[in-house]
Amino acid sequence: MPATQIREITPAQRLANLRYAIRDLASSAEAVVKQGHKVLYLNVGDPNIFDFATPEHVVEAVVKAMLQQFAAMLTSLTGPKVTVINGQGTLAPQTSSWHNELHPAKAGFEKFAVIFQLKLKELFPDRVA
Repeated sequence: MPATQIREITPAQRLANLRYAIRDLASSAEAVVKQGHKVLYLNVGDPNIFDFATPEHVVEAVVKAMLQQFAAMLTSLTGPKVTVINGQGTLAPQTSSWHNELHPAKAGFEKFAVIFQLKLKELFPDRVA
């Protein structure tokens, strides 16, 4: 089909009774705009452009949940040839523990080295001192 040709997409039958409340409000918003009022459409897009910042505790909770899910996904890969060493929670979240967002400070690396050495000793007791 040429790029200039438009093909109508038929919605799936299972969507026949689907209602989207925001779209129902769109016609009301258009009427308000026609009356000369300004409307801020906050239903779609980036709320930060309207100075609505995400609260820090929400950001922290989302990051924590993502990291936990990532650790669980990695752990699910564990097998005869794959060992996962979960270092989450090893370092305090304070900036003094970290060189930047990804790399721990020297003391942090030392803590991780201990965790890795213990795991290597467990896996290879005759080869690791």
